[in-house]
Amino acid sequence: MAELVADRRLRVVIAEDNYLVREGTRRLLEDSGEVEVLAAVGTADELLDAVERLRPDVALTDIRMPPGHHMEGIDAAHAIRRDPLPALIHARGARTRTGAAGRARPRPRWSLRIAGPRA
Repeated sequence: MAELVADRRLRVVIAEDNYLVREGTRRLLEDSGEVEVLAAVGTADELLDAVERLRPDVALTDIRMPPGHHMEGIDAAHAIRRDPLPALIHARGARTRTGAAGRARPRPRWSLRIAGPRA
């Protein structure tokens, strides 16, 4: 991974199929003044292409993305980790899961996993 210099902004590629979430995340990160968003894309294939072309410091990806809305973001993150480039994986949604007592518990709206480069 490229070593960050104190006066250099973190270079990020965002992958999120939901336009509002993608552009909201872009704006939030760019408004911090500490992050340069190199690309904001809507599919895992576009993510892999952007990472290869732009060489960001980090990639932020959703888990479920087109075309299948299954694990495309996870698969892309695994491919990116071979690079070695840290991949941040976020999942959003309001699905519920069943607790030990059989009662539905809401899952967190957002979660974040940091997948660092493999040694």
